[in-house]
Amino acid sequence: MIRDYEKHCLYIANVANCEIHESVEEKDKRIKETEKDYGKWFSYYFTQYAKVTCAWFHIAFAKLIIKYKVIFILLEWYRSAAKSVHADMGVPLFLYLAKNEMNFMLLLGETDIKAKKLLSGIQAQLQYNKRLINDYGSKFQNGDWANGDFTTVDGVKFMAIGFGVSPRGAREGANRPDYIVVDDVDTKKHVNNDRLMREAVEYINEDVFGCFDSNDNATMRFVFANNNFHKNSITNRLKTLYTTFIKKAKEEKKTTPYHILTVNAVKDLTSFEPNWKEKTSADYWKNKYKNTPLHSFMREFMNKHVEVGKIFKPEWVTYKQALPYDQYKILLGHADLSYTSTGNSKSQVLLGATDYEIHLLEVFCRTSNMTEAMDFYFNLVKKLNKQKLSALFFYDATAAQGEIYDGIYQIEAARHKCYSFPMPEHQTANKEMKIEAVLTGLFFNRRLIIAEHLKGTPDLENGLNQLFGFEKGSGLDDDFPDNLASACNLIQTNIFPEEANYTPIIGKHKRKGY
Repeated sequence: MIRDYEKHCLYIANVANCEIHESVEEKDKRIKETEKDYGKWFSYYFTQYAKVTCAWFHIAFAKLIIKYKVIFILLEWYRSAAKSVHADMGVPLFLYLAKNEMNFMLLLGETDIKAKKLLSGIQAQLQYNKRLINDYGSKFQNGDWANGDFTTVDGVKFMAIGFGVSPRGAREGANRPDYIVVDDVDTKKHVNNDRLMREAVEYINEDVFGCFDSNDNATMRFVFANNNFHKNSITNRLKTLYTTFIKKAKEEKKTTPYHILTVNAVKDLTSFEPNWKEKTSADYWKNKYKNTPLHSFMREFMNKHVEVGKIFKPEWVTYKQALPYDQYKILLGHADLSYTSTGNSKSQVLLGATDYEIHLLEVFCRTSNMTEAMDFYFNLVKKLNKQKLSALFFYDATAAQGEIYDGIYQIEAARHKCYSFPMPEHQTANKEMKIEAVLTGLFFNRRLIIAEHLKGTPDLENGLNQLFGFEKGSGLDDDFPDNLASACNLIQTNIFPEEANYTPIIGKHKRKGY
C-alpha cells in the first residue's frame, strides 16, 4: 500500500502542473472564479480524476453540502459513479480550502485498512498537488494516513477508522468531527444477518452521530455513500428511515436535514440513456447490460434488490431433448407484446404437451420493435407449416389493444405472405399470483421442461433471468414468466383440465379468477 501510495503521489506531482507566471491579481481572480463552481474547481485541481466533466449529481451533492451546515445525506449511487472521489476527497477539500468550513473530517470504511486507504487520497493531494499548494499553500503538517490520522498546519484533522470501531471521544483540541462520511460499508456476506444489519444502523445513529458537537450552532454534515443492492442492507435500512423522516417533515410542512440522492447508471433499460453521459454512452451500458447477469446489473447499477431464486430456483429447471413436433398432443403459442418499441421486453413462447409434460420449444424474449417480434411469429408459423403442422396461437390484449394488434398482424401478414393470425386472450387475474400459482408446481415437479436446443440462447437466458429474479415489487421485467404462465394455463385448460385450478406450492394467496 505504501509503494502504491508513493507511485500515486509521484503521479499527482507530475500531472497537476500550475501557472507560475501569473500576477497576484490574476491568481486571486482565477481562484475566486473557480471557487464559484464546484465542478470547475474539481476539474482544475484534480486533473487525474477529472478526465471528463463532473456529472449533474456530483454538482447536486456538492451544492447540498455547501448549502446546509446540518445535513444527513444518503448517496444511493450506482457502482463506478465516483462516490468515493467526491464524498471522501473532492467535497471535503472544497469545504476546507475554498469555504473554510471544515475542522475535522472522520471517514469510516468497511475495514480499518480500507478506511485508511481512502484517507490516503486526501493526504496525497495536500502534500503533492502543485495546484492546491500554489493556490492554498502547503497544508500538511504531521501524522500519517497509514495510521489513519493526520493534521494540517491550520489545525484541521483527518481521521479514518473501520466501520464498527468505537469513534467515541474523537476530537482535536476543542473540535469534534463536523464532516463524517461512511463509504461503501455494505457487504454481501452480512446482509442476510438481520441482527448485524440492525446493529450497524444503530452504530451509525448512536455511536457515529454522537461524535458531532451538541450545541445549537454545531456543524453536522453526514454522508453515507453506497449502491443499494439488497433490501436488508444498511443502505436500504437508512433509506427507509430517511424516507420516513422526509415524509413526516413534509406532512408537518417543516424542513428536514435528511436527503436522499438516488442515481442509477441509466434512466431506463430501453434507451439506456446514461446519468453520467460525459463518461459513458448508451451503447456502453447496452453492452454492459447484455453481458452481465440481469440480477447483477440491477443490483450494482440500478439500485434494485434482486435475489436470485427467491421464488423460482435455478435447480428446478430441467432440460430435455425435444420430441419431433408432430408427436405432441398440442402445440400452443402465446405472446405478451408491447406495441411500442420503448415498452417492456416482448415475450413469445411455443409449448408442446405430452400426456404428462409441457415442453418449452421456442422462445422470444427481448426488448425490440414490433417488426422484429412479428418476424419471429410469422417465421415460426411458416416453420410449422413446412412440417404440415399448425399450433393454437394467442396473444394477451384487452379489447382496445386487440384492435391495435389486429391491424399490426394484418399488415405484417401481408409483408410475410403468411395469413395466420393469433387469437386475443386477456388474463384478468393478479399477475404475480398467476405466475407463482401456475409455474411453481410445474417447475418444481419437473413437468415444465425446456428443450435442449434452447439452452444458452440469448432469448432463453433473458427469460430465465426474469424468472429467477421474479418477486413482487422487484421492479424487474416479468414479461417472460407472465407470458409463460398464461401459455401453461391454456395448455392445462385444454389438456389437463382437472389440474388447471391448483394453488401454488409456495405461499398462500386469495385466488382471483382461477
